[in-house]
Amino acid sequence: MNLFKDLGTVEVRNEVTQEESDLEKVLNVELEVINKYKTDTRYSDYFRVREMYSLLYSTVEEKTKGFCVTKKILQSYINTRDNQTEDSEARIRGMYAAVLLEMSSKQEPNTHIILDGKEKTFNYLFHYVKNANNITIQNFKGKDILKYAGLQGRISHIICENITGDELLFCAAQYGGIAEYITYKNSKGTDSLRFLGSNNGNGRYIVCHNLIGDGILGNTGENGRITNVICTNITGDGTMSFAGSDTRNAEHIICTDIIGKSTLEGIGTSQKNTRYLSLKDIEGTKTLYNAGAGGRIEYLIFDHESGKHALQIDMNYYKETKKVKKLLRPWEISNEQKEKYLKIHKIAETIANLSFSEQKAAHEEIAELQKQIFRNRFQNGLFAIFEKTKRLFQRKNKKGET
Repeated sequence: MNLFKDLGTVEVRNEVTQEESDLEKVLNVELEVINKYKTDTRYSDYFRVREMYSLLYSTVEEKTKGFCVTKKILQSYINTRDNQTEDSEARIRGMYAAVLLEMSSKQEPNTHIILDGKEKTFNYLFHYVKNANNITIQNFKGKDILKYAGLQGRISHIICENITGDELLFCAAQYGGIAEYITYKNSKGTDSLRFLGSNNGNGRYIVCHNLIGDGILGNTGENGRITNVICTNITGDGTMSFAGSDTRNAEHIICTDIIGKSTLEGIGTSQKNTRYLSLKDIEGTKTLYNAGAGGRIEYLIFDHESGKHALQIDMNYYKETKKVKKLLRPWEISNEQKEKYLKIHKIAETIANLSFSEQKAAHEEIAELQKQIFRNRFQNGLFAIFEKTKRLFQRKNKKGET
């Protein structure tokens, strides 16, 4: 008789029993928290909800003394729950889930977990979570998922995939908060990642791929900072519109295969300095409309002007002329530079499926390629003049033939 085999079975059974016991505790604490805070109106007050979240966190921390809230417990809790309503109880449940996520991220910062909603609805999932890392959220429906996440905190290494719902990561990483290594893909919803990194916040290494929805990454980095942002295969109006406006910086922005009007409209306005933009296959009116008005755009490479008003300025609104320090077209650059431009966008099209360590290397490679394209401005300028003169000569020859 194999005693070790029998002992192993007992150990597994004990582990399952312990997991069930911990889940029961978490569910009981949830009920207490909801009953305590569901009549508290601070959850609907933007300027006081941070205070309420802190109190809720302290309450949960006190009531869960004696056992650790691990990411495995969080996973069991999410598998047990949904959140289909939009009332005060639903908001508190979303914030309670956020507290569990923050506690488990603190307990196991290097443990990655996949939360599969299996198409369930969970409104306000992880609403206001201050600090979180190493998590994949997939196959959920619901509004305001991860809304205000990272406010005065830090969220990192987060993947959101196959999500249906508006305002995911809306206003994330504001007021000194940091959002880094965020991948949002294969999803649908309006105003996702809007205002991320704004108001002295910081967003970096952000990837958005294969999305449907208006306002994605709109106003991101407004009066904040954004670096290394990639948007590919997006259908919707206002992608990255007014991103990087008002007084601070945006660097290394890549957009490819975007369909919709007002892509990057107003980027770099109002004393903002936006550097290294690379655009390819953008379809729709008002692409880069009012870009750099009252601010500055440095090092922009843009393959064509599809639709009306591309790169135009509304002088009735902006009194200062646009400032584009260096604008290149793929037909104005050498073959070597064009290869680098095409390589940038080829990397961008596949980056969403890379690991985060591979993404970092890809972002760094893209940034270096962008710098190399513009490094020798004098050479670029001479080549551009030569190409323009050649095209004018060719057109004159064609007219002479007719």
